[in-house]
Amino acid sequence: MPCAYHRINFMVRFILMCLATTLLSVDSVSGQNLFPGDTSFEAGSANWLGGQSVACDDAPDGKYVLQLTRPSNHSDIVYGLIQPGKTYRLSLWARTVTGLGHVELHVRHVRYGPVGKPLKMTLTKQWQKFSIHLPMQDRQRDVYLELHQPQDSVTQIDGLMLNTGNKSLDYQPQQDVVVSISTTAAPGNMLYVDETLKPLSVGVSNRTQQSQTGSLLVRTVDWYGKVLTQQQYPMTLSANTSKRMSFDALSKMTQGYFRVHADFKTKLDQPIASAMTAFGVVERPAVVTARQATFGIHPDASRVEMAALPRIGIKWLRAFYVWKWLERKSGQYALPTDLFDQAKAHQLSVLFCLKVLEKQPKQAWKPGQPAVDFAALQRMIDWLGQNAPDSVKAWEIENEPDLIYPSHLQASLLDAATAYGEVLAVAGKAFAQASPQTPVAGMATSGNQANSTFINQAHAASGDVYDIMTVHPYTGTRFIGSAIRSVAPDAYLRQRMLDMAAISPSKRLWAGEIGWAYDTREALDSDIFKTYSDYVARALILMKSVPEVERILWFKAQGCYEREHYQYGLWRSEFEPLPAAVFFANIARQLEHATAYKPVFESDLRVYTFTDSGNLPFAAAWRYKGHVEQILIDQPMAKVHVTDLLGHAVTLTEKENKTVIPLSTTPVWIRIDDLTADQLVEELGHTRIDLPPVMLTPFLCDGKELVTFVQNNLEQALSVRLAIEGGTDRSFTMQPGQTHSVTLRVSSQLVDSDLSLQAVTPQGTVTHRIEQGSLLACRQKEVEHVSASNLLTDDNAITLGNRESIYPPDPNIGWESAKDLSGRFNCAYDEKYFHFAADVTDPVHVQDAAHFRAWNGDSLQLALDTLNNAREGVFDFDNDDIELIAWLGPNGGQLAFTHTAKHPMGAIVPGAIVNITRDADVTRYRLSIPWDQMGKLSPISGRMFGMNFIVNQNNGKGRRYWLGLTEGIGEGKYPYLYRKFRLVAQ
Repeated sequence: MPCAYHRINFMVRFILMCLATTLLSVDSVSGQNLFPGDTSFEAGSANWLGGQSVACDDAPDGKYVLQLTRPSNHSDIVYGLIQPGKTYRLSLWARTVTGLGHVELHVRHVRYGPVGKPLKMTLTKQWQKFSIHLPMQDRQRDVYLELHQPQDSVTQIDGLMLNTGNKSLDYQPQQDVVVSISTTAAPGNMLYVDETLKPLSVGVSNRTQQSQTGSLLVRTVDWYGKVLTQQQYPMTLSANTSKRMSFDALSKMTQGYFRVHADFKTKLDQPIASAMTAFGVVERPAVVTARQATFGIHPDASRVEMAALPRIGIKWLRAFYVWKWLERKSGQYALPTDLFDQAKAHQLSVLFCLKVLEKQPKQAWKPGQPAVDFAALQRMIDWLGQNAPDSVKAWEIENEPDLIYPSHLQASLLDAATAYGEVLAVAGKAFAQASPQTPVAGMATSGNQANSTFINQAHAASGDVYDIMTVHPYTGTRFIGSAIRSVAPDAYLRQRMLDMAAISPSKRLWAGEIGWAYDTREALDSDIFKTYSDYVARALILMKSVPEVERILWFKAQGCYEREHYQYGLWRSEFEPLPAAVFFANIARQLEHATAYKPVFESDLRVYTFTDSGNLPFAAAWRYKGHVEQILIDQPMAKVHVTDLLGHAVTLTEKENKTVIPLSTTPVWIRIDDLTADQLVEELGHTRIDLPPVMLTPFLCDGKELVTFVQNNLEQALSVRLAIEGGTDRSFTMQPGQTHSVTLRVSSQLVDSDLSLQAVTPQGTVTHRIEQGSLLACRQKEVEHVSASNLLTDDNAITLGNRESIYPPDPNIGWESAKDLSGRFNCAYDEKYFHFAADVTDPVHVQDAAHFRAWNGDSLQLALDTLNNAREGVFDFDNDDIELIAWLGPNGGQLAFTHTAKHPMGAIVPGAIVNITRDADVTRYRLSIPWDQMGKLSPISGRMFGMNFIVNQNNGKGRRYWLGLTEGIGEGKYPYLYRKFRLVAQ
């Protein structure tokens, strides 16, 4: 709204400026703004939830300000904004529109903490300038702002400025020209297909002293990369001015996932400013009761609006409540109601997870003692049963007790499981008495390898008082980014849920928490978000295909930050839904009321069948890996109906009188008219898989030769020319189904380059890319004994000491800093030995193993894929792989095999030179292993191999966590993830 009624004369303005200066008590000078984009709001609202950019005649900077109308408003997250070791000052102009206002501005980081104290402002209708000092942080911080104001208040702010140091600087934009795109105004930017999409506002601001002549190109792109609408606006922007245009993002409403791009280009066609946003359009969700509903989520109401969740088919919420916050004073209880109020407003049911153990301080605990005050727990649960809101439809005792109880009680895994079982017994009985109609859940374990051990032990101690197992079927390798490998859900998830169902068949089974995390540094149109969205879709279908799985609670709407740069969530920010959110909506609509029937294919091709509420069968199908691009169904095309996860019909074709269904890594739904469930299974089971003519499996064991297994996928003889692009080639003929091993010489010009391998056949060309750019060096080093070498001072030594290298990734395991566990590592070789050295910082050394089963104590594990031929989805070692364990125990330093084809498990490594010592807080490992004990690896310069190593930590009560180069040892064997090394001659 215009602000002309706030004009003031020159003298009043002068007085107010003087008052503002006294409020600041700091000097004001010009400088660089660290906030990106337009925090003077000339081009738009800069993605503030609760904010709108409005014209204002007396704006302190420019002609627009941000008007905030909600009691709680917040900005978007700015990643990497605060750097460690620096102080900052935040300043802004602010006033109230509605009268005297007491407003607080909080600076928060995404790890659920404040960056300094809140800025408390007493506002009048006149502009005032405020600033606050932000103290030095010990790590990089991803930051957002929250502004809280009284109900029905309206606050305006302008000129948000962040700079280093302790001086408040005059506002300066970080960028000279800024482009901004408004939101759709729908909750979470998710619209129903029967709603109206209003034109988006696209703004351009020129903050330079010169005019800018060019054009603004705005376009909408769908999931498949097709440009749906496009508009070009020629314009000249005078100095310090802005313009806004209306853009119709869709010519008609249709289901899908859409990105809107806006680029301001000069006459030279060079983009100098860009913006991008995303929105989804979905069908309204299926009508389903809480008791029937399958799909839920871990909300983050402080970021993604609760109103957005039902739009994608969410019916359940999982929410945490800590006992010590519910009972701050003995016998006095208080339950925050905000989440329950919102749940009721949006018809959502709540799984109330009570975190019990955190009531007690961390302490040494002895088996046989109660883990908590059981009488006090009984009283608190009695109160909860009487006062819980109606939206609470299930109780849950503890979150990931297999991590919390060993750490908090300083107990072994089995003793901790017993303690948890005893807490579950007391709490379960108390809830059954206080709220007899509400089921009780337990066993919300973290997904690590010892889950079944922990659950069995806890179950025995629990007295069988709970109704539901809410397991968390995670794998440690759940991070998706351009520089990291992750485990696809297809590799393990369905079997994990089947295993969990078998542990306790009498219990109802929920997936209480499951999700993948993605690199926040990636752009919204990055391919990693396609991978993430595919994983979400396939994970939901895989879990629903297990008949015992009753409910799936996805982690999460948005948030939870691990390994510094990785975030969970179906929304990247509250205004940026990912394709996964649209997929979730489609899957929830398809699978609510559906019943799992039978799997058809569970290899590279995945096909799972279901029956709907009318007992009509349908299937989900996709390609997990490999080269299946289509399947051929022996049914008329008119009877076959295929839709994608956006809700669109898939175009079908005919080939050899069969219906051709295209496949990709994104699932599709298949229905065939007039078939029963058994007939659909039979029809799909006899489908013809249209494979590419050959399948390539290349292994680069050194930098000089590329060995490739070539398999003929066709039922006919095939002529093949296999070639390295820019290098050598070989031609040969293959019989039907035959596999050839072909060796190609790698030219010296390509030794350190990524390689493109092509198989050219009359039926088509198959290409495979081999990446070499991330190889680590293992250098030749002539040493008489590795303990006297300087391996750890070489420039190729690897230092691990941050959160990204600690496993499991859960923040509750007890690791706080490099002082708890860190290390420096390196390898080298000579003609006789493979050398490995490590200095590990660990303040407490605990290791009493006399034999190779030493991994529960302080120890080092080393694994090598000696032929560099590990395959994706294979969770085991090959015969050419080796795994070793080194430890300093009662018999001194020892080195033994835990996997090798040459010796039995536990065999001491023959001929190895082992020197392991303890020096204050540092354990020093110096290992020299003879080449005849190194599997298929040999001391040839250029040889490549996969390698991983971890250091296990035990401070007296079992292994709490470990430090590692990658995943793939401690939580399960997965050589595919190991880092690639190359032997390099002097």
